[in-house]
Amino acid sequence: LVHRRASPLAPDTQPGGGTPFFLMNMRSMALDGSGPQGGVALLEEEHLLETIHFAEGPGFGVTLATHIEAILARHQWKVATLDLLTVALGPGSFTGLRVALGLAKGMALVHSLPIVGISTLELVAAATETQHQELLSLRDAGNGLLFFALYQRQGKLLTPRIPPTLGSIDTLIPMLEHLAPHPTLL
Repeated sequence: LVHRRASPLAPDTQPGGGTPFFLMNMRSMALDGSGPQGGVALLEEEHLLETIHFAEGPGFGVTLATHIEAILARHQWKVATLDLLTVALGPGSFTGLRVALGLAKGMALVHSLPIVGISTLELVAAATETQHQELLSLRDAGNGLLFFALYQRQGKLLTPRIPPTLGSIDTLIPMLEHLAPHPTLL
């Protein structure tokens, strides 16, 4: 499993701009089992072709595998024709993450595909359309705790200022007062 710290939205580009060199003609599939909804998405280069969201619950592994098979069939793709798998690393549902990571790793091993893991908190920050520079990504962890991360945006690049952390609001506030007094909450 390969983990990237930089946002998938901010890869190196070719001289003169344009499509990032490693995304040209690239077919990728993204899996997410981190939350109350699972997800599968297909992308060609940077273009989203289709996304499926579905409720997690009993039989999540079978449901995720069925949706993977269906989305590939609708686009007449096969796992072997993919160039890259991406998977959400959490924080989130332990069982959902384990299932999505296991399926991704199995497909990658069988078909010699690279895997990129991305923090769920980073995905939320990357998907946010805002002009603000400081982005605070939050997720309820239960029992009065939060998962949180603070990112600084420069164009499409996200740089973690506070890495994904589990803590209380009392832990978060002093960190923010020191680093980012007015972040955009996500």
